[in-house]
Amino acid sequence: MNTEKINTYKQVVEALKVVNSFRTYDNVDSPERAVLDEMALVLEALSWEIISDDISKVLDSMTLKLTDLKRLNKKINDSYVHLKSVSNNIAKVTEVVGVLVEIITKAISAGIL
Repeated sequence: MNTEKINTYKQVVEALKVVNSFRTYDNVDSPERAVLDEMALVLEALSWEIISDDISKVLDSMTLKLTDLKRLNKKINDSYVHLKSVSNNIAKVTEVVGVLVEIITKAISAGIL
């Protein structure tokens, strides 16, 4: 499971870099910046949870953050066409984190964790 955690962590950090790069653009308006700021906070918190020693304890929180990312990504898709590259990156991350959550859930169910 460490490989999955490391790979997921890398994806989340890369997405955070993309989001942060757009947060510094002068052409990003306040509503867009607010969504990007919230997304950055969720990604940062999620990155810490992924590398947590006892990942089974943060599973519920990871699941909630995954839901938040999907909601924010939908908002970007629906409202801000010029942020499409952020949206594509977040879509990839939500998929990867979703797989990690499934793996952890199955490991807990099987008594491995």
